[in-house]
Amino acid sequence: MLDVGTPKAGPPSSLPSRVTALKEMLKPPPSSGVLIQRGRIATTCDCIGCKEGAPARAKDDTVSDFFNSLSIRRGKTEVKKYDRESQTLVELTEEDYNQVAYPYPHFVYMDPGPVTFTAPDGKAFTVRQLAEAFAKAEAGYDSRYIFFEGFEWGKDPHSFLAYFGS
Repeated sequence: MLDVGTPKAGPPSSLPSRVTALKEMLKPPPSSGVLIQRGRIATTCDCIGCKEGAPARAKDDTVSDFFNSLSIRRGKTEVKKYDRESQTLVELTEEDYNQVAYPYPHFVYMDPGPVTFTAPDGKAFTVRQLAEAFAKAEAGYDSRYIFFEGFEWGKDPHSFLAYFGS
């Protein structure tokens, strides 16, 4: 139980200062991830983009070429890759799914509005984790443009827009 002390006789101004002190004590600790504030993104990440702000962006603040080349239907978790030998789409292997798709712990999907995902290990997203997060963000979206064509940088660090084709 929180002890705020016993009331003491004194000037009437002591009660407001106690209320202020109590509010400060009850404030939640700062978030350990990306915060969405009024359409802007504020992070606690140590990358150059977060420290210096957009457009300064870490060179590796990008989704892997492997992930961007995958065949993904909008809102679905099924992921396939193109096999050059057979010239067909094939299932991913466990090794493919476990590759790092995005090297930061937070991924902000900007369309249709900011949706922030945090990597389960707090370090980076695997192909499987990013595909599942992306499918959740796109679930129920109805459009004739359903084939994923890749992620492009948004205007803030760790933010991305997806492109789709028909």
